[in-house]
Amino acid sequence: MGVPAFYRWLSTRYPKVVKDCVEEEVQTIGDVEVPVDTSQPNPNGMEFDNLYLDMNGIIHPCFHPEDKPAPTTENEVFLAIFDYIDRIFAIIRPRKLLYMAIDGVAPRAKMNQQRSRRFRAAQDAEEKAREEEKLREEFAKQGINIPARDESSVFDSNTITPGTPFMHRLSVALQYYVHLRLNSDPGWRGVKVLLSDANAPGEGEHKVMTYIREQRATPGHDPTTRHCMYGLDADLIMLALATHEPRFVLLREREEAARKPFQFLLVSALREYLALDLGVPTPWPLDRERLYDDFVFMCFFVGNDFLPHMPTLEIREGAIELLLATYKQTLAATGHLVDGAHVFLDRVEAFIQEVGKAEDAIFQRRARMLNRQKERRKAEKHSKWGTRAPARSVADAAQAIAKELSSTSRLSAALRTPAAPFSLAPPATNGAAAAPPPDAKEAAGGPAASAQPASNKGAAAALRARIAGAGQKRERAPTGIPGLDPGGEEEGEPEAAVDDGQGGVGGDGETGAVDEKAVVTDVKEEEAGAGAKEEAGASPAAQQDAPDSKRAKLGDGEAQREGGAEIAPSGPDPAEFWGSLAGRTGVGMDSKRDTQGLAETADDDDELEAEETLNELVGDVAVKGRIRLGEEGWKWRYYEDKFGVKSDEELAAVTRSLVSAFVEGLCWVMRYYYDGVASWTWYYPHHYAPFASDMVDLAGLEVAFDLGEPFKPFDQLMGVLPAASAPALPAPFRPLFTAADSPILDFYPRDFKVDMNGKRFAWQGVALLPFIDEARLLASTRPLEGALTPEEAFRNSRRLEQVYVAGAHPLAPELLSQGMGGEVLAPGGEACPAVLPAPFGLGPDVSPNAVVCAAYRLPPHAKHVCALLPGAVEEEPIVTAEDLQADKPLPPPQAPAPYDRNNPYSALQRRR
Repeated sequence: MGVPAFYRWLSTRYPKVVKDCVEEEVQTIGDVEVPVDTSQPNPNGMEFDNLYLDMNGIIHPCFHPEDKPAPTTENEVFLAIFDYIDRIFAIIRPRKLLYMAIDGVAPRAKMNQQRSRRFRAAQDAEEKAREEEKLREEFAKQGINIPARDESSVFDSNTITPGTPFMHRLSVALQYYVHLRLNSDPGWRGVKVLLSDANAPGEGEHKVMTYIREQRATPGHDPTTRHCMYGLDADLIMLALATHEPRFVLLREREEAARKPFQFLLVSALREYLALDLGVPTPWPLDRERLYDDFVFMCFFVGNDFLPHMPTLEIREGAIELLLATYKQTLAATGHLVDGAHVFLDRVEAFIQEVGKAEDAIFQRRARMLNRQKERRKAEKHSKWGTRAPARSVADAAQAIAKELSSTSRLSAALRTPAAPFSLAPPATNGAAAAPPPDAKEAAGGPAASAQPASNKGAAAALRARIAGAGQKRERAPTGIPGLDPGGEEEGEPEAAVDDGQGGVGGDGETGAVDEKAVVTDVKEEEAGAGAKEEAGASPAAQQDAPDSKRAKLGDGEAQREGGAEIAPSGPDPAEFWGSLAGRTGVGMDSKRDTQGLAETADDDDELEAEETLNELVGDVAVKGRIRLGEEGWKWRYYEDKFGVKSDEELAAVTRSLVSAFVEGLCWVMRYYYDGVASWTWYYPHHYAPFASDMVDLAGLEVAFDLGEPFKPFDQLMGVLPAASAPALPAPFRPLFTAADSPILDFYPRDFKVDMNGKRFAWQGVALLPFIDEARLLASTRPLEGALTPEEAFRNSRRLEQVYVAGAHPLAPELLSQGMGGEVLAPGGEACPAVLPAPFGLGPDVSPNAVVCAAYRLPPHAKHVCALLPGAVEEEPIVTAEDLQADKPLPPPQAPAPYDRNNPYSALQRRR
């Protein structure tokens, strides 16, 4: 997932890093498609040696495509993956190596995030199914016949996890694909192909980076190699910088089109920008390669996949600008923060303490933003009604309802006939909202109603009841009602929050404003984006991170998913309550004509009363806020609320524990990026991060790691999957999820609290799940391995990568050449079978086959050289000093604001 909103920040601050790529289209002559000739020169004017694919960024969107019906069979998924690889290969046209890396078993530090997302995805899917059924019943009462949804055999994207039958079959399918292309495509025949499937431990992008680092240390490596990596994670940018390879390009989709055009992210241009931006005068000769490493390290403070980010720092509030400005002010006095994988903790402490001086100013600014938003909503409430039919938002929801069904369930003609008026129309939104500014936050997620009231008054009463009972239920996504959302962001405004995000406006200082334009957001799945790594969505472009994901108006009815569960939009006012329900379930009507009658039937008085009631509830909730960051005593109240501290001694112990674990995490992540996994078993054992001002006495901390070993695939499945995904495990393991006598039953709660923690989107909330006890887990699973079938035991094994070359390749007998170091071993099967049967009926058999296959092992580990290699050639410079943006001044330190009892939005009550 990486760093939410980082790509947008980077492309705005350093615009020359982004370059549109030229893509040749497949030509159609008559009824015959003529593929792109990839043996021809690259039309982008750059010839690439190596292409690396973070495969999970391809797999997840092939499960949930945006522009066509969702696949209903695995074969459809496999064929879509083949097509996508073909498209990327045709753009890049590598001449030496294609490396396809699928996520294998992740370190424990990542598994906690995977577990959180998969549990929430399963729970959201269950709720969505219940809500859809209720909507179907309501439409049936209105005379609208909704066809049954096509059940997909690949619906549960939680199966995109190492060890599942799907991942095994995907590996087999990709092996067939590689043989097919190497035997038949002229552009592939001189290329070596490395396939690292889910049985090779490690995250896909980190397997790629490990390969690059080890090759750099190999005699004979070509320092002029030009690399291209496809992937959607923001952390790929930091990983590319960390290689210190000057000729490195990232390939990713633009986000505003269905068939998204591709863009290059030029790491060489980013290196130029950073050298100019961070290159301040120092008493010593400045080494710009170390500037890049410091930049990578600083970015860890605003987000990564292994640590919760600090409440102080939000990218949309200028957190990276604050970090960069502080760095430039302190560099000459403190020196570099890191040296390769080594972190200087005393220097980090001096740096982060300077950042912490801005905490009060940051929190008070959020409070002021929330106040302005509150006043804006008041003004809009009194001016909006004359500009739009009151029930228009319900009409929009109705229009949105069936667009999803029409693409996945072959919507019947019955839906296209006029329907009876919908009797539950709440008040409407204002007229068309203005286009959001570039830094506006996208969608909001929110739970739908648990039942459908019979009138707008009933809807308001139901909402009042829901809010009154919020403390008795797990806290989830925003409600879709301004001020009742646990957090949010006004379009065009930075995130603002003053509460804790657990039942009122604001939050832990992370976000608290209200969006005024109904949008929905693709969320990156876990390893691609939310089943895949920030932010899973319906296409690779949605896999980046939620703020960078494709946006779509609710009225367009584009349902978005995270891990197979759709995320509900949050509406601009109470009128969008039912719209959010429609956005969650994806059920509705199919034409604008059918919705016009609905917009004319609403009772204006009922809607006005409903909105007034809801606005009162907003105020009630805000008054009861518990943390209110920004006023005196905010830090005490935060730790009291999150950790239950009751005394100064407990507070000191909790903060020290948090700081110690967080510093360990920073060091672990730095080593992971620069030297590989420091420990397979280490993880951050808390749900929340410390504040910047808490980061003191760091130099005295002892940081050491035990390497350990990765989980086996089935152990990871048991660690990250909820009970709903138990069928992904072999039969002997399944009772551990649900059996009353299961020794680890407590690992799999059906209901759990989600602390929105001031955030707006469901995927941003903190799922308060129990951490997995490794010893208990392994004690429960190891005895079951003897009951596995041979095929299941094979899926649960660890395996090496496989290297493929065409028999016509002049170096086929040696396999490794052209500067590629490592060791080849005999494959598990025949190295070059005469005929390769097509698996699963995916296509013709490969006959005759001339592709040679072998197992591949990396060369022995060597320390990563954080510098340009001798003989390295940098790209022609394209950035000048005039291209840099002027820095904004740092916010001055401010004393905490006193509590204003008459203004509950202001920000924070005194300590007790």
